[in-house]
Amino acid sequence: MMGGMRAPALALAWTLAWAHLAQPVEFEVYQAQQRPLAVALVLRAPSSDDAAHIRAIVERDWRMSTAIRSLDPLLFIADPDETWRQIVYADWRVIGAEGVVLAEVSRAQARWKARISVHDPFQMRRLASKEAVANSLYALAHRIADVAFEALVGVRGHFSSRLYYVRKTRRGSVLVRANADASDPQVLAGPFEMLLAPDVTPDGSRLVFNRIMHGRSEIVLQERGRLVRVSAFPGLNATPALSPDGTRLAATLSLHDNEDLYLYTFATKRWRRLTRSPAIDISPVWSPDGTRLAFVSNREGSPQIYILELATGRITRLTWEGRYNTAPAWSPTGERIAYVAMKNFQYALATIRPDGTDVRYLAVAERIESPCWSPNGWMIAFTVQQGKRRSLAVVPARGGDWETITPPREDASDCAWAWR
Repeated sequence: MMGGMRAPALALAWTLAWAHLAQPVEFEVYQAQQRPLAVALVLRAPSSDDAAHIRAIVERDWRMSTAIRSLDPLLFIADPDETWRQIVYADWRVIGAEGVVLAEVSRAQARWKARISVHDPFQMRRLASKEAVANSLYALAHRIADVAFEALVGVRGHFSSRLYYVRKTRRGSVLVRANADASDPQVLAGPFEMLLAPDVTPDGSRLVFNRIMHGRSEIVLQERGRLVRVSAFPGLNATPALSPDGTRLAATLSLHDNEDLYLYTFATKRWRRLTRSPAIDISPVWSPDGTRLAFVSNREGSPQIYILELATGRITRLTWEGRYNTAPAWSPTGERIAYVAMKNFQYALATIRPDGTDVRYLAVAERIESPCWSPNGWMIAFTVQQGKRRSLAVVPARGGDWETITPPREDASDCAWAWR
Protein backbone atom coordinates (compact mmCIF):
# COMPACT_ATOMS: atom_id res chain seq x y z
CA MET A 1 0.00 0.00 0.00
CA MET A 2 1.34 3.45 -0.85
CA GLY A 3 2.39 5.57 2.14
CA GLY A 4 0.03 8.41 1.26
CA MET A 5 -2.99 6.15 1.43
CA ARG A 6 -1.98 4.66 4.72
CA ALA A 7 -2.76 7.51 7.13
CA PRO A 8 -6.56 7.38 6.74
CA ALA A 9 -6.35 3.61 6.53
CA LEU A 10 -4.59 3.48 9.90
CA ALA A 11 -7.37 5.46 11.56
CA LEU A 12 -10.01 3.20 10.01
CA ALA A 13 -8.13 0.06 10.99
CA TRP A 14 -7.89 1.20 14.59
CA THR A 15 -11.60 2.00 14.63
CA LEU A 16 -12.56 -1.44 13.35
CA ALA A 17 -10.04 -3.29 15.48
CA TRP A 18 -11.22 -1.83 18.76
CA ALA A 19 -14.89 -1.13 18.17
CA HIS A 20 -15.86 -4.61 19.27
CA LEU A 21 -13.93 -4.14 22.51
CA ALA A 22 -15.67 -0.89 23.44
CA GLN A 23 -17.49 -1.00 26.75
CA PRO A 24 -21.25 -0.34 26.81
CA VAL A 25 -20.86 2.91 28.74
CA GLU A 26 -22.66 6.10 27.77
CA PHE A 27 -20.80 9.39 27.69
CA GLU A 28 -21.88 11.87 30.32
CA VAL A 29 -21.73 15.23 28.55
CA TYR A 30 -20.17 17.99 30.63
CA GLN A 31 -22.13 21.22 31.01
CA ALA A 32 -20.77 24.56 32.18
CA GLN A 33 -22.16 25.82 35.46
CA GLN A 34 -21.50 29.49 34.69
CA ARG A 35 -24.40 31.53 33.41
CA PRO A 36 -23.86 34.04 30.58
CA LEU A 37 -23.54 37.73 31.34
CA ALA A 38 -26.63 39.79 30.50
CA VAL A 39 -25.44 42.61 28.23
CA ALA A 40 -27.24 45.51 26.54
CA LEU A 41 -26.06 46.40 23.04
CA VAL A 42 -26.84 50.00 22.04
CA LEU A 43 -26.16 50.76 18.37
CA ARG A 44 -25.97 53.79 16.15
CA ALA A 45 -25.55 53.11 12.43
CA PRO A 46 -26.14 54.86 9.09
CA SER A 47 -29.42 52.97 8.63
CA SER A 48 -31.76 50.73 10.58
CA ASP A 49 -30.86 47.87 8.24
CA ASP A 50 -27.16 48.32 9.05
CA ALA A 51 -27.94 48.34 12.77
CA ALA A 52 -30.06 45.19 12.48
CA HIS A 53 -27.31 43.45 10.51
CA ILE A 54 -24.65 44.33 13.08
CA ARG A 55 -26.86 43.29 15.98
CA ALA A 56 -27.58 39.89 14.44
CA ILE A 57 -23.87 39.13 13.95
CA VAL A 58 -22.76 40.35 17.38
CA GLU A 59 -25.55 38.51 19.16
CA ARG A 60 -24.76 35.27 17.31
CA ASP A 61 -21.07 35.57 18.24
CA TRP A 62 -21.93 36.10 21.89
CA ARG A 63 -24.53 33.33 21.95
CA MET A 64 -22.19 30.74 20.49
CA SER A 65 -19.55 31.61 23.07
CA THR A 66 -22.12 31.01 25.87
CA ALA A 67 -20.36 33.76 27.82
CA ILE A 68 -22.73 36.63 26.92
CA ARG A 69 -26.43 36.91 26.18
CA SER A 70 -27.82 40.04 24.59
CA LEU A 71 -30.75 41.72 26.29
CA ASP A 72 -33.84 42.49 24.21
CA PRO A 73 -33.81 46.22 23.28
CA LEU A 74 -37.51 46.33 24.20
CA LEU A 75 -36.38 46.05 27.83
CA PHE A 76 -34.30 49.23 27.65
CA ILE A 77 -35.75 52.06 29.74
CA ALA A 78 -32.88 54.48 29.17
CA ASP A 79 -33.28 56.93 26.29
CA PRO A 80 -30.72 55.93 23.60
CA ASP A 81 -29.90 59.52 22.66
CA GLU A 82 -29.37 60.47 26.30
CA THR A 83 -27.21 57.37 26.80
CA TRP A 84 -24.78 58.55 24.13
CA ARG A 85 -24.39 61.87 25.95
CA GLN A 86 -24.25 60.46 29.50
CA ILE A 87 -24.86 56.92 30.65
CA VAL A 88 -27.09 56.58 33.72
CA TYR A 89 -25.98 53.33 35.28
CA ALA A 90 -29.09 52.95 37.45
CA ASP A 91 -31.28 52.72 34.34
CA TRP A 92 -29.32 49.68 33.23
CA ARG A 93 -29.03 48.02 36.62
CA VAL A 94 -32.79 48.00 37.02
CA ILE A 95 -33.19 45.79 33.93
CA GLY A 96 -30.38 43.47 35.07
CA ALA A 97 -27.76 44.58 32.56
CA GLU A 98 -24.34 43.40 33.75
CA GLY A 99 -22.72 45.20 30.86
CA VAL A 100 -23.60 47.95 28.40
CA VAL A 101 -21.93 48.12 24.99
CA LEU A 102 -22.24 51.33 22.99
CA ALA A 103 -21.21 51.13 19.33
CA GLU A 104 -21.45 54.06 16.94
CA VAL A 105 -20.90 52.94 13.34
CA SER A 106 -20.03 55.16 10.38
CA ARG A 107 -18.82 54.67 6.84
CA ALA A 108 -16.06 56.56 5.04
CA GLN A 109 -15.74 55.57 1.37
CA ALA A 110 -15.09 51.80 1.27
CA ARG A 111 -14.29 51.37 4.97
CA TRP A 112 -16.43 50.98 8.06
CA LYS A 113 -15.58 52.43 11.45
CA ALA A 114 -16.96 51.91 14.95
CA ARG A 115 -16.47 53.85 18.14
CA ILE A 116 -17.02 51.36 20.97
CA SER A 117 -17.33 51.82 24.72
CA VAL A 118 -18.10 49.10 27.27
CA HIS A 119 -19.53 49.83 30.73
CA ASP A 120 -20.19 47.96 33.96
CA PRO A 121 -23.42 49.37 35.47
CA PHE A 122 -22.88 47.72 38.87
CA GLN A 123 -19.31 48.97 39.32
CA MET A 124 -20.42 52.21 37.62
CA ARG A 125 -17.36 52.51 35.44
CA ARG A 126 -16.22 52.27 31.84
CA LEU A 127 -14.30 49.10 31.07
CA ALA A 128 -13.06 49.91 27.56
CA SER A 129 -13.10 52.61 24.90
CA LYS A 130 -11.79 51.64 21.48
CA GLU A 131 -12.14 52.29 17.78
CA ALA A 132 -12.34 49.55 15.16
CA VAL A 133 -11.97 49.75 11.39
CA ALA A 134 -12.89 47.09 8.82
CA ASN A 135 -13.46 46.67 5.09
CA SER A 136 -16.97 45.29 5.54
CA LEU A 137 -19.88 45.69 7.90
CA TYR A 138 -19.67 41.97 8.62
CA ALA A 139 -16.03 42.20 9.75
CA LEU A 140 -16.76 45.30 11.81
CA ALA A 141 -19.54 43.51 13.68
CA HIS A 142 -17.07 40.78 14.69
CA ARG A 143 -14.67 43.46 15.92
CA ILE A 144 -17.42 44.96 18.08
CA ALA A 145 -18.12 41.51 19.53
CA ASP A 146 -14.37 41.07 20.19
CA VAL A 147 -13.96 44.37 22.03
CA ALA A 148 -16.97 43.69 24.25
CA PHE A 149 -15.92 40.10 24.93
CA GLU A 150 -12.44 41.08 26.07
CA ALA A 151 -13.71 43.90 28.28
CA LEU A 152 -16.46 41.86 29.93
CA VAL A 153 -15.00 38.33 30.04
CA GLY A 154 -11.31 39.19 30.34
CA VAL A 155 -10.25 37.01 27.40
CA ARG A 156 -9.26 38.25 23.96
CA GLY A 157 -12.19 37.74 21.58
CA HIS A 158 -11.85 35.12 18.85
CA PHE A 159 -14.66 36.32 16.57
CA SER A 160 -12.31 37.99 14.06
CA SER A 161 -9.92 35.03 13.91
CA ARG A 162 -9.50 32.65 10.95
CA LEU A 163 -10.53 29.03 10.59
CA TYR A 164 -8.66 26.75 8.17
CA TYR A 165 -10.18 23.50 6.98
CA VAL A 166 -10.37 20.93 4.18
CA ARG A 167 -13.23 20.97 1.70
CA LYS A 168 -13.88 17.91 -0.42
CA THR A 169 -14.98 18.68 -4.00
CA ARG A 170 -15.61 16.68 -7.16
CA ARG A 171 -12.12 17.60 -8.38
CA GLY A 172 -10.38 16.68 -5.13
CA SER A 173 -9.62 18.29 -1.77
CA VAL A 174 -8.89 21.99 -1.28
CA LEU A 175 -7.62 23.98 1.66
CA VAL A 176 -9.94 26.80 2.74
CA ARG A 177 -9.52 29.79 5.04
CA ALA A 178 -12.70 31.35 6.44
CA ASN A 179 -13.90 33.56 9.23
CA ALA A 180 -14.30 32.02 12.67
CA ASP A 181 -17.96 31.26 11.90
CA ALA A 182 -16.97 29.63 8.56
CA SER A 183 -18.30 32.55 6.53
CA ASP A 184 -16.50 34.00 3.48
CA PRO A 185 -14.43 30.85 2.69
CA GLN A 186 -11.47 31.33 0.34
CA VAL A 187 -9.47 28.54 -1.30
CA LEU A 188 -5.75 28.70 -0.45
CA ALA A 189 -4.45 25.49 -2.07
CA GLY A 190 -5.61 22.57 -4.20
CA PRO A 191 -7.38 20.72 -5.53
CA PHE A 192 -5.29 17.68 -4.65
CA GLU A 193 -6.07 13.98 -4.77
CA MET A 194 -6.33 14.22 -0.99
CA LEU A 195 -5.50 16.91 1.55
CA LEU A 196 -5.23 16.16 5.27
CA ALA A 197 -4.20 17.56 8.64
CA PRO A 198 -3.58 21.27 8.04
CA ASP A 199 -1.79 23.14 10.82
CA VAL A 200 -0.98 26.82 11.22
CA THR A 201 1.05 28.99 13.57
CA PRO A 202 -1.01 31.18 15.91
CA ASP A 203 -0.22 34.29 13.87
CA GLY A 204 -1.09 32.56 10.58
CA SER A 205 2.35 33.20 9.07
CA ARG A 206 3.18 29.54 8.38
CA LEU A 207 0.84 26.80 7.22
CA VAL A 208 1.54 23.10 6.63
CA PHE A 209 -0.57 20.21 5.43
CA ASN A 210 -0.37 16.64 4.20
CA ARG A 211 -1.26 16.19 0.53
CA ILE A 212 -1.53 13.04 -1.54
CA MET A 213 -0.75 13.15 -5.25
CA HIS A 214 -0.55 10.13 -7.54
CA GLY A 215 -0.83 7.88 -4.51
CA ARG A 216 2.19 9.40 -2.74
CA SER A 217 2.03 11.44 0.45
CA GLU A 218 3.93 14.68 1.02
CA ILE A 219 4.16 17.32 3.72
CA VAL A 220 3.92 20.80 2.25
CA LEU A 221 4.67 24.22 3.72
CA GLN A 222 2.76 27.25 2.50
CA GLU A 223 4.40 30.58 3.27
CA ARG A 224 4.01 33.97 1.55
CA GLY A 225 1.85 32.33 -1.11
CA ARG A 226 4.45 29.69 -2.06
CA LEU A 227 4.20 25.91 -1.64
CA VAL A 228 7.39 24.11 -0.57
CA ARG A 229 7.73 20.35 -0.03
CA VAL A 230 9.14 19.62 3.40
CA SER A 231 9.09 15.83 3.10
CA ALA A 232 8.29 13.39 0.33
CA PHE A 233 10.05 10.26 1.55
CA PRO A 234 8.97 6.83 0.33
CA GLY A 235 6.17 5.58 2.54
CA LEU A 236 4.26 7.69 5.04
CA ASN A 237 4.61 11.47 5.43
CA ALA A 238 1.72 12.48 7.64
CA THR A 239 0.15 14.55 10.44
CA PRO A 240 2.47 17.59 10.39
CA ALA A 241 2.38 19.93 13.40
CA LEU A 242 4.10 23.31 13.60
CA SER A 243 5.72 24.43 16.83
CA PRO A 244 4.04 27.54 18.29
CA ASP A 245 6.95 29.74 17.17
CA GLY A 246 6.97 28.17 13.69
CA THR A 247 10.65 27.16 13.80
CA ARG A 248 10.10 23.39 14.01
CA LEU A 249 7.78 20.75 12.63
CA ALA A 250 6.77 17.40 14.15
CA ALA A 251 5.34 14.68 11.89
CA THR A 252 4.99 10.95 11.37
CA LEU A 253 7.35 9.33 8.87
CA SER A 254 8.05 5.70 8.01
CA LEU A 255 11.72 6.09 7.16
CA HIS A 256 12.78 2.92 8.94
CA ASP A 257 9.83 0.72 7.91
CA ASN A 258 7.84 1.86 10.92
CA GLU A 259 5.62 4.83 11.72
CA ASP A 260 7.58 7.00 14.17
CA LEU A 261 7.64 10.64 15.21
CA TYR A 262 10.28 12.92 13.69
CA LEU A 263 11.30 16.52 14.29
CA TYR A 264 12.21 18.93 11.49
CA THR A 265 14.07 22.19 12.09
CA PHE A 266 13.50 24.79 9.38
CA ALA A 267 16.83 26.55 9.99
CA THR A 268 18.90 23.41 9.36
CA LYS A 269 16.41 21.60 7.10
CA ARG A 270 17.14 18.35 8.95
CA TRP A 271 14.91 15.65 10.43
CA ARG A 272 15.57 13.98 13.79
CA ARG A 273 13.91 10.76 14.93
CA LEU A 274 12.01 11.08 18.22
CA THR A 275 10.42 7.66 18.84
CA ARG A 276 11.68 4.13 18.17
CA SER A 277 8.76 1.93 19.15
CA PRO A 278 7.66 -0.97 16.90
CA ALA A 279 4.15 0.42 17.34
CA ILE A 280 2.45 3.14 15.28
CA ASP A 281 3.17 6.65 16.61
CA ILE A 282 1.14 9.34 14.88
CA SER A 283 -0.68 12.71 15.21
CA PRO A 284 1.81 14.80 17.25
CA VAL A 285 0.69 18.16 18.66
CA TRP A 286 2.74 20.75 20.53
CA SER A 287 2.35 22.14 24.02
CA PRO A 288 2.12 25.96 23.90
CA ASP A 289 5.61 26.33 25.40
CA GLY A 290 7.13 24.02 22.76
CA THR A 291 8.63 21.59 25.29
CA ARG A 292 6.29 18.60 24.88
CA LEU A 293 4.37 16.68 22.24
CA ALA A 294 1.12 14.80 22.72
CA PHE A 295 0.66 11.97 20.22
CA VAL A 296 -1.25 8.76 19.52
CA SER A 297 0.26 5.30 19.75
CA ASN A 298 -0.93 1.71 19.95
CA ARG A 299 2.23 0.66 21.82
CA GLU A 300 0.17 -0.82 24.68
CA GLY A 301 -2.39 -2.57 22.48
CA SER A 302 -5.02 0.06 21.72
CA PRO A 303 -4.77 3.62 20.36
CA GLN A 304 -4.11 5.93 23.29
CA ILE A 305 -2.62 9.39 23.81
CA TYR A 306 0.88 9.83 25.20
CA ILE A 307 3.08 12.81 26.07
CA LEU A 308 6.72 13.08 25.01
CA GLU A 309 9.12 15.45 26.81
CA LEU A 310 11.47 16.69 24.11
CA ALA A 311 14.36 17.52 26.43
CA THR A 312 14.55 14.07 28.03
CA GLY A 313 12.71 11.77 25.60
CA ARG A 314 10.50 10.58 28.47
CA ILE A 315 7.10 9.25 27.36
CA THR A 316 4.07 8.94 29.65
CA ARG A 317 0.60 7.68 28.90
CA LEU A 318 -2.15 10.30 29.20
CA THR A 319 -5.48 8.52 28.52
CA TRP A 320 -6.65 5.45 30.40
CA GLU A 321 -10.45 5.57 30.12
CA GLY A 322 -11.76 3.53 27.19
CA ARG A 323 -10.00 1.56 24.45
CA TYR A 324 -9.91 4.25 21.74
CA ASN A 325 -8.57 7.77 22.28
CA THR A 326 -7.07 9.68 19.35
CA ALA A 327 -6.59 13.07 17.64
CA PRO A 328 -5.11 15.17 20.46
CA ALA A 329 -5.13 18.98 20.29
CA TRP A 330 -3.37 21.04 22.95
CA SER A 331 -5.15 24.20 24.11
CA PRO A 332 -3.33 27.52 23.55
CA THR A 333 -3.39 28.12 27.31
CA GLY A 334 -1.78 24.73 27.97
CA GLU A 335 -4.41 23.80 30.55
CA ARG A 336 -6.22 21.04 28.63
CA ILE A 337 -5.87 18.65 25.70
CA ALA A 338 -8.85 17.93 23.46
CA TYR A 339 -9.19 14.51 21.84
CA VAL A 340 -11.63 12.05 20.31
CA ALA A 341 -12.87 9.09 22.35
CA MET A 342 -15.05 6.14 21.39
CA LYS A 343 -17.18 3.84 23.54
CA ASN A 344 -19.97 1.49 22.57
CA PHE A 345 -19.73 2.50 18.87
CA GLN A 346 -20.29 6.15 19.81
CA TYR A 347 -17.80 9.01 19.42
CA ALA A 348 -17.23 11.90 21.79
CA LEU A 349 -15.17 15.05 21.87
CA ALA A 350 -13.34 15.14 25.19
CA THR A 351 -10.81 17.27 27.05
CA ILE A 352 -8.36 16.29 29.76
CA ARG A 353 -5.71 17.98 31.86
CA PRO A 354 -2.09 17.28 30.81
CA ASP A 355 -1.61 15.33 34.05
CA GLY A 356 -4.35 12.88 33.01
CA THR A 357 -7.08 14.10 35.37
CA ASP A 358 -10.51 15.70 34.96
CA VAL A 359 -11.85 14.11 31.76
CA ARG A 360 -14.77 16.05 30.30
CA TYR A 361 -16.97 14.91 27.39
CA LEU A 362 -18.28 17.93 25.48
CA ALA A 363 -20.07 16.49 22.44
CA VAL A 364 -21.36 13.11 21.27
CA ALA A 365 -22.17 12.12 17.68
CA GLU A 366 -22.21 9.30 15.15
CA ARG A 367 -18.61 10.17 14.32
CA ILE A 368 -16.26 12.91 15.55
CA GLU A 369 -12.76 13.71 14.26
CA SER A 370 -9.89 16.23 14.30
CA PRO A 371 -10.58 18.84 17.00
CA CYS A 372 -8.83 22.22 17.00
CA TRP A 373 -8.87 25.11 19.49
CA SER A 374 -9.70 28.75 18.88
CA PRO A 375 -6.51 30.79 19.38
CA ASN A 376 -7.79 32.16 22.70
CA GLY A 377 -8.68 28.68 23.99
CA TRP A 378 -12.38 29.51 24.44
CA MET A 379 -13.90 27.31 21.69
CA ILE A 380 -13.16 23.95 20.08
CA ALA A 381 -14.00 23.18 16.46
CA PHE A 382 -14.24 19.59 15.26
CA THR A 383 -15.39 17.42 12.38
CA VAL A 384 -18.77 15.81 12.89
CA GLN A 385 -20.34 13.21 10.63
CA GLN A 386 -24.04 12.45 10.79
CA GLY A 387 -24.81 10.29 7.77
CA LYS A 388 -22.53 10.52 4.72
CA ARG A 389 -21.47 14.17 4.86
CA ARG A 390 -18.99 15.77 7.23
CA SER A 391 -19.35 19.24 8.71
CA LEU A 392 -17.44 21.52 11.04
CA ALA A 393 -18.99 22.20 14.42
CA VAL A 394 -17.99 24.30 17.41
CA VAL A 395 -18.54 23.94 21.14
CA PRO A 396 -17.38 26.10 24.07
CA ALA A 397 -14.39 24.49 25.78
CA ARG A 398 -16.04 25.05 29.16
CA GLY A 399 -19.11 23.06 28.05
CA GLY A 400 -22.36 23.83 26.25
CA ASP A 401 -24.32 22.89 23.16
CA TRP A 402 -22.38 22.27 19.95
CA GLU A 403 -23.43 23.80 16.66
CA THR A 404 -22.48 23.12 13.02
CA ILE A 405 -21.10 26.14 11.17
CA THR A 406 -20.37 24.96 7.61
CA PRO A 407 -23.13 24.78 4.96
CA PRO A 408 -25.17 21.54 4.86
CA ARG A 409 -24.09 20.69 1.30
CA GLU A 410 -20.38 21.22 1.93
CA ASP A 411 -18.10 18.34 2.96
CA ALA A 412 -15.78 19.97 5.52
CA SER A 413 -13.17 18.42 7.81
CA ASP A 414 -9.68 18.74 9.37
CA CYS A 415 -9.60 22.17 10.97
CA ALA A 416 -6.90 24.49 12.25
CA TRP A 417 -7.49 27.88 13.91
CA ALA A 418 -5.34 31.04 14.06
CA TRP A 419 -5.61 34.74 14.76
CA ARG A 420 -5.06 35.51 11.05
